Amino acid sequence: YGLYLAQVRAVMYDAWQQPSALAGKRGLVTRVLVRVRQDGQIVQKKMADPSGNGLMDTSVMTAVESVKNLPELPFGFGGAYKDITIDFELEDTGP
Repeated sequence: YGLYLAQVRAVMYDAWQQPSALAGKRGLVTRVLVRVRQDGQIVQKKMADPSGNGLMDTSVMTAVESVKNLPELPFGFGGAYKDITIDFELEDTGP
């Protein structure tokens, strides 16, 4: 299931535009919970643990809202749906 979770993280990070105004503030983390149906459709999205920085949290939720579907859940991973937690961590975007 690690491979699946890595795919989910990659899809979410691809959608996320890290705010350039936060360059140099690495270490900020926003935790999001998504509920994924067996077919990969995201049916629920919520911020589980905000970073404390409004710009960061807004950028993360904008990315999460833009993603409607994920890969199908692997066989035996959850039931009709699976709750998945994703940590968005601000990375160094410096030169």
